[in-house]
Amino acid sequence: MKLNDKDFITEEEKEILRKEAIDKEFTRLTKHLRTKSRIITFYRIALATIIIGGSIWYYNNRLQHEKPQQSLLNKKHTIQTDTMVPLETKGVQVAKPPIYFTVFFLNESKHALAQFESNEKASKFCEIMGKIDLPATIIVNESIKRSKDNLQTQIYPYKYTVQLGAYNYDFLKEFKDHFIWLSYQQQDEYHKYRIGPFYGYSKSKQFSGKINLKENYILTY
Repeated sequence: MKLNDKDFITEEEKEILRKEAIDKEFTRLTKHLRTKSRIITFYRIALATIIIGGSIWYYNNRLQHEKPQQSLLNKKHTIQTDTMVPLETKGVQVAKPPIYFTVFFLNESKHALAQFESNEKASKFCEIMGKIDLPATIIVNESIKRSKDNLQTQIYPYKYTVQLGAYNYDFLKEFKDHFIWLSYQQQDEYHKYRIGPFYGYSKSKQFSGKINLKENYILTY
């Protein structure tokens, strides 16, 4: 049997057939992978939906069980409050904080001169301060108990004090236990009243200017 030239496949035709086969296989695999990807995505969405739905159901179920218990507790608490408060507060008087009478110079409110437990004694102190020619004073009512031992302290190399006056008689002798920033010192025959400490010369000078002190006498503390 004699074969014609048409019965033979050339190399070029074989290459074309091979490419067509590869393209068909690639297309088939692509469709297969796309189908698998869609299936996996569906299962993921379904799983997430189940988890979220289960969580919501669990939370709502737990909340429904807790509400009756909470309502019961609130009811008990309300009953106890209604019945106990009148018994506890009946005849009880709330103690008022003590009032102290603190003396400052009229134009300066940071450095208390003295503090008293009675307005009468504070007024007498102010009266004597006026008699010895010192700046005007004012009495302030407050609930803070001041002490000379609790004065403001700072780490500063130089401290100063302002001398208010030097006298040949101790006018404020009976008030010394009530001094706060005010201090007393006796030198020779003079009784000296000073206020301090001030942390810096400028602050002591500023203080003496505020109270209108006639003699600006600043000393080291």
